[in-house]
Amino acid sequence: MRRRASVAALLAVAAILPAAPSRADEIVASGDAYVRRTGSLLSIGNDLIERRWSLGDLATSATTRTTGGGTGSWLSESEFTTAPGSVTSEQWSVASWSATSIESGGVELRIRMKGLVPYTIERVARVLPGVAAIRMETIVHAGAAPVPLAAYTLERLTEAAFGPRDGRAINFSGGADWRDAYDYRSDTTGRDFDANAEWFETGDGELGLLMQRRNYLSSRMRWSGGTTAEAAVDLAYDKVYLGPFEEDRPEGGHPPAAPARTRVVAPFGTLALEPVIVAMGSDSDDLAWQAHRMLMSDVRDYPRTINFNTDRVRGGPFEIGARDGVGFPQFQDLWPVAKSLGVETFVLDDGWQLYNGDWTAPDAARYPDGLEPVRDILEANGMRLGLWMAPGSFHPHSQSWNAHPEATCLPVGAGTAAYNAVLPDDGSNAAGIGIWDFNAPLSGEFPRYRDKLAAEIAQITASLRPSEFKFDFLVWIDCQFGSLYEQRDAFFEEIAALGERFGGTGFGMDETNDFRGFPYESMLHGPTWFQNGNPPQDAVLHNVWTMAPYVPGFTIGQAATIRPGDTAATIDEKMAAALAYHMTFWTDIRELETATAVTDRVRLWTDFAKQHRMTNGFAYPLLSDPLGRGTWSGLQPWDADANRGMAMLYRLGAPSDTQTVAFRGLSAGDTYRLTDVTPTGTPFVVGEFPGSDLRIGIPLTIAAPNGVRILTIEPA
Repeated sequence: MRRRASVAALLAVAAILPAAPSRADEIVASGDAYVRRTGSLLSIGNDLIERRWSLGDLATSATTRTTGGGTGSWLSESEFTTAPGSVTSEQWSVASWSATSIESGGVELRIRMKGLVPYTIERVARVLPGVAAIRMETIVHAGAAPVPLAAYTLERLTEAAFGPRDGRAINFSGGADWRDAYDYRSDTTGRDFDANAEWFETGDGELGLLMQRRNYLSSRMRWSGGTTAEAAVDLAYDKVYLGPFEEDRPEGGHPPAAPARTRVVAPFGTLALEPVIVAMGSDSDDLAWQAHRMLMSDVRDYPRTINFNTDRVRGGPFEIGARDGVGFPQFQDLWPVAKSLGVETFVLDDGWQLYNGDWTAPDAARYPDGLEPVRDILEANGMRLGLWMAPGSFHPHSQSWNAHPEATCLPVGAGTAAYNAVLPDDGSNAAGIGIWDFNAPLSGEFPRYRDKLAAEIAQITASLRPSEFKFDFLVWIDCQFGSLYEQRDAFFEEIAALGERFGGTGFGMDETNDFRGFPYESMLHGPTWFQNGNPPQDAVLHNVWTMAPYVPGFTIGQAATIRPGDTAATIDEKMAAALAYHMTFWTDIRELETATAVTDRVRLWTDFAKQHRMTNGFAYPLLSDPLGRGTWSGLQPWDADANRGMAMLYRLGAPSDTQTVAFRGLSAGDTYRLTDVTPTGTPFVVGEFPGSDLRIGIPLTIAAPNGVRILTIEPA
């Protein structure tokens, strides 16, 4: 969607904000992004969106954007509120502010506010050139007394000029380890609700809120009277999170207030709360794109590769419990097949280490010369190493735990370690299920366990140059030296620092046991592993389709399950679906060693994926949900800034070979050329069509009942 110029008017707040002088003093600028002071008004914005604050005793603000022929304006009278004892804008005033330009592009405004409480808050606003979204973050600065936070509202915006309207909140759940429900998204709609969600949008697509937070029950989106939106956190909803055992937990009503959880800011300490992206759009498609553009400014530029994972390579002398059966001899058989498939990252799953907790050297029985020979062979053949790791877990036989038992998470981690000791080789116990306390003080070289862990990961990364880590066995739980929130904070703080240091490595999360970081925390650092088992193609496609366009496909790691007996048509269907997500081969690919017809067919698709990396990026869902087959489905990867994209169409056993396909996000006034680039055929131009016609829909044909078709969409 081509964006229109913004009309910087504040119709809804003219009676609240002081009249502005005609001249504005520009403080900083980057492209069309700016911070300005105009008399007693302070503003940050660009040609598409603006937010203004009063510099008087009332710290009110308003956010505007042109939508259609008018101006949408949303007023905030509550910059930050807490409960109990709600603090509103009548009690906050601006104490100081500063503005800077961002090296990568954009501007940032930091406003320090004081009120009738013994702490201050800092509101940090970021705007990028050409993006109709503002990233807002609140930092709490404690004084001499600790600051307990049981609930807080991060954003509260009201627009009453056009009357009540419908809203929608969406919650995105992590994947599954052992169930096949495929219900990873839940929507709440109406004009009054308080929903567990990380995304909110008005029904007309004018306003959107994206809370960069995991899908805890405490993540709330509220919509009141069809006019007031809130992004909030209510910790009373959080009891305990135990991975997959929590997946079917009903939310119910508001939980009892006591015993309530709190996050405590230590005296003279600071706590950065979850950022919220405030986006404004001309419609729902444009709104999702604007929020995505801002979100991507927080996502590290980690490698987005085609992977092979050794998890399903079983048998032989090395397999113990849930650990794989791979050592150096098996690796020698696997890597040539991985290369023939077009793999870019070869991930050693659970098994390369002797025990969880001992990470700086591999199991000497499996890799007697270390992992350096593995690294060298892979790099000589155009691949990179990837490593599974359980940074929050230990085996009671590990050297690390026996040297530092004081770092056990008490009391739960001691219990899991005791159970582990009774059955040391059973299932996941073979790796180790004792739980570390990330904040535990250590005796010796490192002050805390988190420091020791970060140093070990840094040592591995510097030595082996992995493309990707797959972090597993993580459970955020209350420990002696910090609550589940502080355990989570400690881990992600270290991972963020490692990401800054090692830009060529992704630090991904296994999200098959829920409530770790999905969706908007874990994706910042690396791709997730989303779905265990071998779900059918309609299911893996459904997982991406239901998340789109709010969660990009490159963050959703799923299997590409290729078998030696697969026909060309079966391979095409599997691989066309795999284009949409973080593609990982994870069968025992040694069985493909002599199946050259299969590997050659797969290679057509992996080569295509490397040429068209956008296939697993931002995408609109098209047609019908693919789950259950018997229908047409599709995804439309799209870059609105470039005004071009692709369409991936799937005829999943639908009875008709022709389907009218309506495209999304295109400019109605432009003309587009559609080209069929399905990698198993010869490219040809389908035709040139007005954007208005494509938005309504054109008929397209797929002859085979389970066939696929890939198109590019470019300005003619």
